Amino acid sequence: MNNPKTGPNQGDPLNDPRMASFLRRRALLDAAFKRLEPRVRALFFIGILMVIAGSLALASVTMSRLNSLAPVGIFMLIAGFLETGLGHVARTADLKAGADPDPPNGILTAGIIHMICGLITTFGAFLPVHVHGMLIGIVLMAAGVTWLRMGFAMPERFQSAIIPVSGGVSAVIGILLMLGWGGRDLSTMGLLLSIDLLVRGWAWIGLASQVSKRMR
Repeated sequence: MNNPKTGPNQGDPLNDPRMASFLRRRALLDAAFKRLEPRVRALFFIGILMVIAGSLALASVTMSRLNSLAPVGIFMLIAGFLETGLGHVARTADLKAGADPDPPNGILTAGIIHMICGLITTFGAFLPVHVHGMLIGIVLMAAGVTWLRMGFAMPERFQSAIIPVSGGVSAVIGILLMLGWGGRDLSTMGLLLSIDLLVRGWAWIGLASQVSKRMR
């Protein structure tokens, strides 16, 4: 007999909107990474490119006086473009002709946000430095939150601690820039953004290793 105070489905987790949203994200990511399994080399390749880009960005910051964030922004833009392409493949690969693609997954969303961050970093030089840093921080924090949500919603067989760690690093760097820490110094801003790019690259390499391991 149902309890009139609780109703017949009170204990059903699907009745909780937050749990239902979490399960939808997990189902989308499960489908996305199943499509990416045959393309695991592309995951490694993108991760390695991001690590190289992050290293070059870091070298441009530490080995010379930085007068512009444009070089760092270009590397971020390229990395975001690669992530966006990967997210698109994860939505549409292996679909039958005429079938609708899946809703945007965390990979595609993060890639688009990272592209926006790269654009702001590259072309925001006309803004006051502190405003430039705050805008970059806002977008970078959004990217970090997206990666955190993706990391915690990953299906168990693809779970890797490096994804939420990478998201946490992006979110923390974004918050620091929003609060003005380093926001008045181009070298400090460039250093933080280079570190974020490096960590993202290693996150993709770690994720590719996890996918490859599950395929054996």
